Amino acid sequence: MVLTKLSLALAVVLLRLMLSTPTILFQVLDVLQASPSTYTAVLELVMVLPEEFHSPLLTGEHKRLLAPLLQQTVPRILAFLTAVISSTDTSEAYNREYRKRGLVALQSWVEFGLTDQYNKNFCYEFLKHFDDRDIVPLLPHIFLSFAVADLSDTAVDVLVDLISSPRNS
Repeated sequence: MVLTKLSLALAVVLLRLMLSTPTILFQVLDVLQASPSTYTAVLELVMVLPEEFHSPLLTGEHKRLLAPLLQQTVPRILAFLTAVISSTDTSEAYNREYRKRGLVALQSWVEFGLTDQYNKNFCYEFLKHFDDRDIVPLLPHIFLSFAVADLSDTAVDVLVDLISSPRNS
């Protein structure tokens, strides 16, 4: 609960700072990913960031200007989520929960690209970053998640969102 609140606060600060310092998100991710002990914090931040983009704390103009900057982070975020989701150790509840949170974070980013109302071209442009080079490595891990009871529902939701995205139209 505390980590979520801190991540939400950090996400809002980062989204506000990105217009003046476009690389701030990369800098924060570099610091947080420096140690495996902080991966949970990175995962939480990655999960809440697209949700906070839609918060009423940001103006429409701010969101319009911020959207292309967030597009630039997609390959980096997908690489991190691929590492999380591809974890093969599901024997411990912690690892299963970690993978589930990775799937939820991926779904959050896919939905983020699907629901943009501030720049109509943004939705298409954003989803172009989810191209085959980014998605194909994730697909086997999403499918393998079907076999794990704790992950199967979330994996189905992610797959449905990916398949039904406009990029596939």
